[in-house]
Amino acid sequence: MGGTKVAIIGAGVTGLTVARKLVEAGCEVVVHEAGPIGGLAAGFEFPGIPGTYLEKFYHHVFRSDRLVVRLIEEFGLGPDLVWRQSRTGVFGRGRLWSLEGPLDLLRCQPVGNVLDRLKMGLSLRVFQQTEDWEPLDAITCEEFFRARGCLAGYRGLWEPLLKAKFGEAYRDIPAAFLWGRIYPRSRSREKGKESLGYLLGGFPRMTIAMAKAVEQRGARVEVGSRVTRIERLGPGRFRVRATAGEETFDRIVWTGQPSELGRLLEPAEPSLDEKAGPIRYIAACCLVLLLNRRLGDYYWINNLDPEITFGGVIEHTNLVGTGIYGGLHVAYVINYLNPQHPQMKLDVEEVFRLHLPSLRKLYADFDPSIVERKFLFKSPAASPVYDRGYLKRLPPFVGWSDGIGLLGMPQVYPMDRNMNHCIHVAEEAEIDQLLK
Repeated sequence: MGGTKVAIIGAGVTGLTVARKLVEAGCEVVVHEAGPIGGLAAGFEFPGIPGTYLEKFYHHVFRSDRLVVRLIEEFGLGPDLVWRQSRTGVFGRGRLWSLEGPLDLLRCQPVGNVLDRLKMGLSLRVFQQTEDWEPLDAITCEEFFRARGCLAGYRGLWEPLLKAKFGEAYRDIPAAFLWGRIYPRSRSREKGKESLGYLLGGFPRMTIAMAKAVEQRGARVEVGSRVTRIERLGPGRFRVRATAGEETFDRIVWTGQPSELGRLLEPAEPSLDEKAGPIRYIAACCLVLLLNRRLGDYYWINNLDPEITFGGVIEHTNLVGTGIYGGLHVAYVINYLNPQHPQMKLDVEEVFRLHLPSLRKLYADFDPSIVERKFLFKSPAASPVYDRGYLKRLPPFVGWSDGIGLLGMPQVYPMDRNMNHCIHVAEEAEIDQLLK
């Protein structure tokens, strides 16, 4: 084990966690990251405030995210982890509806009539009280709610949300997906309200500290190094070609899309392509607005109206305040899209113009003059599409390709693909397995 040379592709929290484990086991480790440190949790330095970062894609943690909290405390950042109660709502039938607890659900007319809302509340309690989620992998969300006489409520609430997240694939999303979002969140509440955490100064402070820690232990982290080819030279021998250079390794740990690995690997391995091919991904297009005043009262708004051009608005500073951003307000306007969707080719001004009429519907007094700065970030692989029966296709840590370990978001299922669960995947992987 000691002296084994390992290339890790990806410096998100999964890649950095496994890098740490391998270095501690005596391996020689090189991490290649095409973008900035952090993967989907990466950020950018807030304009004019050195050392303060803002995530490219919105992030927070739950009370149940103990692995993230442990890391933050380990790196001495614990005093900057703040916990706040959040306000959540939905936009439907031309207005905003609070959706923070059972009473709000009973008042939320888009869900259906009063009986529909009662049935929805009872159905959601099934997710909150169920520990064994695996049977839910075999049934779709629609089938779950239909079996409980709650189809109208599903049509009013969950169907539009699933469409916003997965597009036409929404029909085949398993009930296990909703369990993975509702069950953990039910354990992140205080006095009946959701309690969310944020690391002041941005979660990139944590991922940058992780990268520095593994470098101090002897690893190399090559930022801005895109891997362009992985050649299998023989049993337990690989040549990795990347923009940072060319190097040989004994083992590979891949943390990106499994299908992308198949594209880069030579000679080609049809069995890998056959297994990885059915794991599809959804893209994200995220418009970040810096504003001179707040938009509204909610932290998180999901959209139910098919006429609205985005899936939701996350007003970040309604959770963390404006003090760390020089008094500016921060809002994320998010879309999940097919990777080939035309919106993925638009620039920041085009996306803003596309969303402007919808922003005015959500916020009647919205005026472009309140926008101080705009940023646009896109990811062609923001989340796997977890469809029915996905559990049977979930990639093993090893076994799909000799000498190559697979770790990443496809294995987070059915939990939310957040930082905590990505760390959990890396911690679950046995070093002996990865180095076989």
